[in-house]
Amino acid sequence: MVGGVAFVVDDGTRRLGIFTDLGHPFDRLVSVMKTLDAVVIESNYDLQMLTKGPYFESLKRRIRGQGGHLSNRESAELLRVSGNRLKWACLAHLSEENNNPDLAVETHRKIIGGRLPIFVASRYEATDILDV
Repeated sequence: MVGGVAFVVDDGTRRLGIFTDLGHPFDRLVSVMKTLDAVVIESNYDLQMLTKGPYFESLKRRIRGQGGHLSNRESAELLRVSGNRLKWACLAHLSEENNNPDLAVETHRKIIGGRLPIFVASRYEATDILDV
């Protein structure tokens, strides 16, 4: 699998992170998260849905593996350690088969509480404009 996407857009005042296809949280990502004002972050799958879902076991392993995707829990844990600078998070790249927006938000709320707004990027239409 081709590597993940990790961009930080910085105008000298504010910083927006865009992260997807990361496979797993890693130390450098944790340190970058603490410098962001906003983030668009993959929240690809719910572990229970993936485990019980129709995919072949080899595909399930790839999704959960080092070159796969972040789960709802992994994404939420990254937001939990991001610090107080973060003003909002937009969950992206949700699996159509192994996730749903309500479940993704619910998982994030259980882990980070109500400390910041959480948006979900649609698979089918443009997301509202979000100010950084």
